[in-house]
Amino acid sequence: FLEYCHRHKILIGIYPPYSTHTLQPLNVVIFKPLSIAYLKKLGERLFKHKGLVLVKKPNFFFAILGCLGG
Repeated sequence: FLEYCHRHKILIGIYPPYSTHTLQPLNVVIFKPLSIAYLKKLGERLFKHKGLVLVKKPNFFFAILGCLGG
């Protein structure tokens, strides 16, 4: 598992037991604005295509990149 992660440049986070509550501010500070931006992009796409949109992994990736300004 560790070799696979290293080979694919996947960072692994290991947290001590009962410490994840300290990470809760990330939900509000980082992930909430990203979620709002993604839903806005998705809404625009649905409106443009009259609700007939299939969201697959590549579409999701580019939508998230657009939200991040990439």
